[in-house]
Formats: sequence, C-alpha cells, structure tokens
Amino acid sequence: MEYKKIILMYFSPGGTTKKTLENIAKGMDAEKVEHLDLTNFDKRWERRVFEKDEFVLFGMPAYFGRMTPSAKEIFNRTLANNTSCVSVVVYGNRAYEDSLLELKNSAEDCGFKVIGAAAFVAEHSFNNGVAVGRPDESDTEKQIEFGREIAKRLGDMVDPDNIHLEVPGDFPYKNAMDPPIAATADDKCINCGKCVENCPVKAIDPNDPKKTDKFRCILCNRCIKDCPEGAREIRVPHYQEQVEFLTAMAQERREPEIFFDTQK
Repeated sequence: MEYKKIILMYFSPGGTTKKTLENIAKGMDAEKVEHLDLTNFDKRWERRVFEKDEFVLFGMPAYFGRMTPSAKEIFNRTLANNTSCVSVVVYGNRAYEDSLLELKNSAEDCGFKVIGAAAFVAEHSFNNGVAVGRPDESDTEKQIEFGREIAKRLGDMVDPDNIHLEVPGDFPYKNAMDPPIAATADDKCINCGKCVENCPVKAIDPNDPKKTDKFRCILCNRCIKDCPEGAREIRVPHYQEQVEFLTAMAQERREPEIFFDTQK
C-alpha cells in the first residue's frame, strides 16, 4: 500500500521520543514527513482527524509503566479512519510494563489500525544517570532498521484489516502513579520564564516561576534540564528515595523490543 505522507505524532518533553521517531522515519526513506508535536499544550487541545491514505508513527514516553496523563487530552481529540499506524513507547531502561499495550489499545479505540509496535530505551527523565546517552549509536541503527522493516511491510501489505498484533502488557492496566510532587526553584532563579514557556502541562506559575502546581506536574523534569541557572530541583525526600530505588533496578542495559502483526 502507498501513503501520501508519514506523520510523526508524539509527546516528547525530553526530546528523545521525537528523536526516536525521526530515526524510524529515516529508515522508511519517506519523501514527505510531517511533525505533529503534541508536547505543545495548545496543540493537544486541537481536534485531529486522519484519513486512510495517511500513515502515523505514534510515539509516547512511559511514566511508571503507563502512558503519560497527557495522553487523555491527545486521544480524546483524535479520530482516525482506519488509518495505519505504528505505536512506539520510550522508557528509561527499567520497564515499560503496560504502556505499550495502553498506547496500542488507545490508538485502536480512536480508529487506527496498529500494524506494528516497539519499545525503545532513552535516558531516564529522573536525571539519575540511568541510560545516559541513549538512544546511542546501537539504538539508532536498530530504530532505522525498524523503519526499513515498516516500509517493507507496508509495501507488501494488501489488506490492513487482515492484521492481528499482540504486545506485552496486562489489562486492566496497573494503577497509574501520579504523586503530588514537583520541582521548585531556589534563589538562583532569575525569572527568565524558560521553564514556564516549555512546561508541557503549564504547571509553573508565569507570575512566579518558583512556584509549581504539584498536582499538574507529570515529573518529566524538562524544567530542570532547561533551566540555564540550575535553579530547579525536586526537594522531596520521598522522591529522592524513589530515584535511588529506580536507579538500583535499572542498571542492566535493556535492548529495543519490536512487535509486528501476524496475518490471520
């Protein structure tokens, strides 16, 4: 089957999910690639409709083994007309648990036909030294090769409706973790507003960037990475204990996992 364009649709506060999809698209050698960056708060609230002659690479980071809470905003405003897609989750080398199954099921509920899926590793968002530098050269090669395989399968595909895809995960999904914790700024903050501008959930007070709504924050830690003064940090003992626990669990290098459809 031929598609008029490939759409990269992603939520990527740290940039690694976007980078992963770009590498996959490179392997597909597509003539026309369109970015739909739903990290942007305002874009997530726009209605999106996809047609059958389009193809979507759908990427999302895993948080505590589930999709980000922002996924609800995305899927509630997305409609597809049996549009073929590939679902990709990116996680921090510990485990992606139910996130890939949740992404696949959510995409199908919106009208997508998921023909393939994958879980790739990237640097952990907790800034804990886990998977630093990933995706690395080996990851990139595998992402590009995944794209080549997608292109081959799309070229050989006759009937997308005659597809069955299974991915790991449990349903009902594990309980979502949404701890009321957020980064705050200390006296090094110069009120430059970069954290306010880049926060994907608008959790930082534009009138006082030192304040963050801990109930809106999703712990993507983008504000910590983006702060030019190094003023932002999560100063909660329980959080630090959780970071140490996850760091101890995530030392062994995990490799990409790829799943394709089987013909009925």
